[in-house]
Amino acid sequence: MEFEVITTEAGKVPGSATQYMVRMRDGVHLATDVYLPDGTAPTQTVLVRICYDKNGRYTFMDLLAPFVTHRGYAFVVQDVRGKFRSEGTTMAFVHESHDGYDTLEWISNQPWSDGRVGMFGDSYYGFTQWAAVASGHRALRAIVPRVTSADLGMVNGGRYRSPEGGVEDVDWFVSASYLSHFWLDQLIHDYPIDIERRPLRDVFEAAFEALGKRSNSFDVVVPRKIPLQIYPDGHPFDAKPVPVLHSVGWFDNLQIPHMRDYVELLSRPEWAPLQYLIADSVDHENYHLELAPIEGHVEHDHIVNDDALQRLMPLYLEPALEFFDVFLKGANPVDSIPRVRWHLGHEGYHESAIWPPASAVERQFFLGDLSSASAGEGTLNDTGAAQSDAASWVHDPTDLVLSAVENSFSFLYWYPDEAATGLRDDVLVFTSAPLAEALDLTG
Repeated sequence: MEFEVITTEAGKVPGSATQYMVRMRDGVHLATDVYLPDGTAPTQTVLVRICYDKNGRYTFMDLLAPFVTHRGYAFVVQDVRGKFRSEGTTMAFVHESHDGYDTLEWISNQPWSDGRVGMFGDSYYGFTQWAAVASGHRALRAIVPRVTSADLGMVNGGRYRSPEGGVEDVDWFVSASYLSHFWLDQLIHDYPIDIERRPLRDVFEAAFEALGKRSNSFDVVVPRKIPLQIYPDGHPFDAKPVPVLHSVGWFDNLQIPHMRDYVELLSRPEWAPLQYLIADSVDHENYHLELAPIEGHVEHDHIVNDDALQRLMPLYLEPALEFFDVFLKGANPVDSIPRVRWHLGHEGYHESAIWPPASAVERQFFLGDLSSASAGEGTLNDTGAAQSDAASWVHDPTDLVLSAVENSFSFLYWYPDEAATGLRDDVLVFTSAPLAEALDLTG
C-alpha cells in the first residue's frame, strides 16, 4: 500500500475574532478566539473547546460565530492543549477537566462576561463539556453535547464494558486509529491503514516509522491498555447538575453510549429535571437522512460545499441557541422548549414530554422455523414462543463480512443497500411476516 499523508495545518484566525493565549494553572497557554456581539454591556458566553482546529473549515467556527453573536452572546473557541496553536504536550482527554475549569475562570474575569457560560459542540468537543462539568466551575450553567459521550475517553475502561470484554478488540482498533491520526502532534495526519497487516498493531507502527514520530496517547492506551485518567476530580455525573440538551444522531456510531448517558441521568433524581433530548436522523458528520445518499450529490455535501454548509446551520445550531436562551440568558421560560424532540425518518419531527414517548410500545420477536437457516434464512414470530432455541453458521476469518461503508462516522454519505450482505453463506437472515405500515429502524 502506498503511504501518502495528508496533514491539516492550522487555519487563519479570522478578522472577526481576537486571539488570546490564555494561561492555565501550570503555565501552559491555550490559543483562544473571542467573537463579541454588538454593545458594551457584559453578556453570557458560549464556549467551544476543540481539538480539530478552531480556525479550520471542517469545524466552521467562524461561520457559527455570527449566529451566536447576533443572538447577543460572546462566542469563545479554544484549541485544547497540545493541538494546533495551543501550547503543551499533545495528550488526548487527560487535561480537559482542569483546562476547562481554568478557561471558565478566565472568561468569568473578562469585562465582556457576566459570569454565565454555556458550552456546545460535537464528539471530542462534546466530551470537553463533560470534563468542564466534572471540574465543578460555578460559571458553567448549561451544556449541549452532540454525538458524544461522557465516557468518550475511557478507552479500555468505560463504565459500560461487560466483564467478558465483548467488543474490546473492535474498541481497541477504533481507539488506536483515532489516537494515531488525531493525537500524533499538534496537527492532524490522514494516512491509509492496511488492515491486512499482522500483527494488527504493526499497522500503526509502520505509520509512526514513516512519519518519524509517535502518539503519546497511543503509547499509553494501546500497547499497555492503561485506562486514561480523564476525570481527576470525579465523574461529571457525580458533580453539581447543570441543564443538558443531548443531541443524538440515529445513524451516529456513538448513538448507543450517548443514549446511555441520557438514560442514566434520567434515573438520577438531581439530574432528571434538567435533561432534554433532540434525536435527529443524522450521522456523526451531520449528514441527514433526508439528503442521503450524499455520494454523487456534491450540492448536499456540507463538508466541501459552502452553500450546503450554510443550509445546515439552522438545523445544527438553532436548538442549542434556543436552549441557551432559556438556561443561560433567561430570556424565555423553561416550558418554551419541548423536553424531547426526535426525527422519524420519512415522517418528520415529533415532540414529547417524556422518552420513550407515551405512544411507544415494546415488541418481542422469537426465533421461528429454522429449517432453512443453514441456507441463510429463518423466520421470526411475535406469538410469544420460540419454535427453535438455536441457530448456527460458519465463520471464515479469512473472508470477513466487511462494513458496508468505508467510514462509519459518515454512514449517510453512502447510505448503502445492504441486502447483498444477507446473501452470504455466513450471514443468517430472519424474516417476520409482512408489516402493515412503514417502519423505521435505528441502532
